[in-house]
Amino acid sequence: MSSGAHASDDSGKHPTTRIPQLSGSSVLAAIQSSRIYVVYQPIVDLRTRTLYAHEALLRCEVGELGSALALLDAAAEQGQLGLLGRTARSLACRGCSEARLFLNVHPDEFDDEWLLRPDEPAACHAPGAVIEITESTPMSRYRFSGQMLAELSDRGVQLAVDDFGAGYSNVRYLAELQPDFVKLDRELICGLESGSRMHTLVRSIVQMCDALGAVTVAEGIESRRELEAAMSAGVHLAQGYLISHPERVPVEQNWARWFDSVLEAPH
Repeated sequence: MSSGAHASDDSGKHPTTRIPQLSGSSVLAAIQSSRIYVVYQPIVDLRTRTLYAHEALLRCEVGELGSALALLDAAAEQGQLGLLGRTARSLACRGCSEARLFLNVHPDEFDDEWLLRPDEPAACHAPGAVIEITESTPMSRYRFSGQMLAELSDRGVQLAVDDFGAGYSNVRYLAELQPDFVKLDRELICGLESGSRMHTLVRSIVQMCDALGAVTVAEGIESRRELEAAMSAGVHLAQGYLISHPERVPVEQNWARWFDSVLEAPH
């Protein structure tokens, strides 16, 4: 039954009219009604203690499409991923014109030509843009997209491998894709402590990425201890709830003062 159809109430006396709702089959309607939006989470430089970039995260005001995963799944089913991705990147760039942006790209977006259009927002974003692709997607999925990635690179768009360390990580992934950034998954960062075996592993990953010319980003920093451990492991950049929750407007902050307040506060 469609959302606008009539249905009988429990008493069976009179039909009641359901209020039309945007559903999982209405991603296009959500886009057209401007119910898609982005939030921004800052990424800070652990060495200079300054803002490095913001990651733009996709959101939707429609209840059943409220999570990014639900929205992307629905868009994939409808063949609307290209339009959704383009909309998200356009909104993100328009709302944060003064800073570099990290922009998530669904792997299926490489099946069409949206990313290569002359007015692609990521390529036109003056402060610089980084597209994120997930490490959990099979390497073969991106081999067919090599030319597209090369063309984006030629236009100044950088590449980040997201979720590195989530489950089985294929180091060859990094060698073949040659990303500019490697984002260390929360599984590696959660509970990280200096001097632990996990800390040794993270430090080794950072050293490997350094050798490959990739900047490392610690995702999901939620405590001072994790922040200190990431810094001592040599991680370059970090983001997470300790630093800031995602906000509708890019966070403005004196980051040097923020670091001083966090790192010098008593445990």
